[in-house]
Amino acid sequence: MNGCYWHGHDCALFRLPASNREFWQTKIEGNRVRDARNMSVLNRLGWRIGVVWECALRNNGPEGLETVANRLSAWLKGQEETIGIRE
Repeated sequence: MNGCYWHGHDCALFRLPASNREFWQTKIEGNRVRDARNMSVLNRLGWRIGVVWECALRNNGPEGLETVANRLSAWLKGQEETIGIRE
């Protein structure tokens, strides 16, 4: 589960703060780099990777939760290595 703000997602939930902008740009870019590195390591170790973005749940009410659960269930039963679920 990735929070849209902390991981710099390209959705309506992410907006870079006006104050201390350079700090936050560096922090969020560092989070993105770390995420990519960790996903690469996990993939090389044979793990399947599923990322659910905050916006997939927050913006879609109870139906969003059911949709995410159904998509994850189908992914777990399938063969795809990765899944990204977003708004």
